[in-house]
Amino acid sequence: MAVRLLGEATDAGSVRNEVAAITETFVRGLTPEARKYLISQLAQVFTNYERPELAERLLSTTRLNGAS
Repeated sequence: MAVRLLGEATDAGSVRNEVAAITETFVRGLTPEARKYLISQLAQVFTNYERPELAERLLSTTRLNGAS
């Protein structure tokens, strides 16, 4: 649904901002352990969508910031 919204919205920037705000609210409410798990799962999703470079950037960023 989110992909459809982003692709068809007349104001795609507004929709992206709303999706980002919802995601931020969700992540902010997670425990540190749950955030680590979410990051590892998101890295797996990136890899499954043939974007391993984004997975590595995500994991590298979290390692640099002490999040994993």
